[in-house]
Amino acid sequence: MGLSGNCGLGVRMMNRMLGSPPMPGSTTFQQILDEMDTAVAVLNSKREIVWCNAQFQKWFGSSGGTINGASFYSVLGNCWIEGPVFAPFQEAETTGNRVRTFVSLQDDRWFQMDVSLFSGEEESEGGYLVTLRDMTEERKAQERLERISLAGAELTSLQPDLLVGMSHEERLCWAELCIKNHLHGLFRFDAVEIRRLNRKTGELVKLVAIGMSKQAEERRLWAALEGSGITGYVAATGRVYLCEDTSLDPRYLPGAEGAKSSLTLPLLFENQVVGTFNVESRRRAAFSQEDLRVLQLYCRELARALVMLDLLEAERCLGGATKVEQIHSRIADPVDEIYSEVLRLQQVLEDAAPVGCEDLARGLRHILQHAQRLKEVVQDIGQELPPIPAAVDQAAEPAASCLRGRHALVVAKDMQARVKIRQILQPQGVGVSAVCTGRAGLVMLQHDTYDFVIVELHLEDMESKEFFEKAIDEHGFSPHRLILMSEYGYDPHHNLVAARQRGISGVFLKEKICEQLVPTCAAVLKPSPPRLT
Repeated sequence: MGLSGNCGLGVRMMNRMLGSPPMPGSTTFQQILDEMDTAVAVLNSKREIVWCNAQFQKWFGSSGGTINGASFYSVLGNCWIEGPVFAPFQEAETTGNRVRTFVSLQDDRWFQMDVSLFSGEEESEGGYLVTLRDMTEERKAQERLERISLAGAELTSLQPDLLVGMSHEERLCWAELCIKNHLHGLFRFDAVEIRRLNRKTGELVKLVAIGMSKQAEERRLWAALEGSGITGYVAATGRVYLCEDTSLDPRYLPGAEGAKSSLTLPLLFENQVVGTFNVESRRRAAFSQEDLRVLQLYCRELARALVMLDLLEAERCLGGATKVEQIHSRIADPVDEIYSEVLRLQQVLEDAAPVGCEDLARGLRHILQHAQRLKEVVQDIGQELPPIPAAVDQAAEPAASCLRGRHALVVAKDMQARVKIRQILQPQGVGVSAVCTGRAGLVMLQHDTYDFVIVELHLEDMESKEFFEKAIDEHGFSPHRLILMSEYGYDPHHNLVAARQRGISGVFLKEKICEQLVPTCAAVLKPSPPRLT
């Protein structure tokens, strides 16, 4: 701007500050200051403006008028010192250093204000140099980030006891409602789609869709490098993907109607992908680094919220499974005992053939039918339970695939061993019947068909070698399908030696049941080798 009013004093004061004498007729440095996008003003000791550059006049001056000679704060109008220094001129006088603070105006503009004190040869030539830099956009961006951060924190702020009281579907509906409110209030995107990653299947399940076509909402996607578009690629790689022109990107699958660009981010928790966040625009190259920055902040909190919801659901399922497992382990043995005892009573009744006991025989048959049905229900529940961790690796082996659909009889006095065998075999698809005595086991063997039989080394009423003899000689059971559950320690009855002599090769240690049970069962189910003659 042109110099006017107290311009001569202003020039002398500026030259004094710059430490160089004024050059007659030269205003080069004033022209430089006029070209700056920072407002600069020179104030006298009374804080009156004696000179200002063009930017200061543009921001704070009245149209066609001059502000030289006016009080600095009166020119700014209604303003608030936001800190951190609330008396910048006094602070500059006290310390002699440049002071930085922030000022906001009534029209919502924000400025960074620097105040420096300078002195002259004469008292009238001392004063202040003030610079003001417009921080309005930066401030708005910061406020936006703060709002987004608070919105993200809201996703994880619901009290755990309230969440626990909700079903999984209710929790997801709550999260969806929160997210939609945030998207409406914080972002101005044409279309948004958020998907959760199912870690078991790899499928990306829709959580929120706004502005997307029906076809896009119903599309099934997986975390895969190929075949599931940009969203699947982002989930598979864990990397941000910016598509500036959808017509030129072969990975892009149509989402929002008329979309010309998209930005897709992975939802990451501890470097693991838990979902995806996709936004689309009807403009090409619509997304900036600022968009990416604010979305990354929100996605970080969103990922935490999704993990929290998944953990709550896993805890609920685990708690339910634990209760079912406890009930199953307590009723499975009694059901098998009832079944075997009814079989025994029926056998006794048939052998005795007493006159006039037809109703009793009929009643036993009905009890037997109900017991059989109850046994099947218990076995079905057992097969739906998760395998115990120690047996998971074994179950993954190809050798264990032959177990599904098989039926096993367990004869063991050790209840914990019976429970453990059920826990390992039933999730692999094996129907398990278990009794605690050899006599009950032989009754079961007589009336039902089993693919293999597991017998503990010592039973309550007989030794395992006696059970094997009767099973082979009286019931014609193949020795190749008999398994001895041995144990550490001396066996005075030499059950293992007797079992080997009868051709029984299936043996495992009770102390290593988790490691040896599945391979041993799979081995006895293989066809027995032909004997050489």
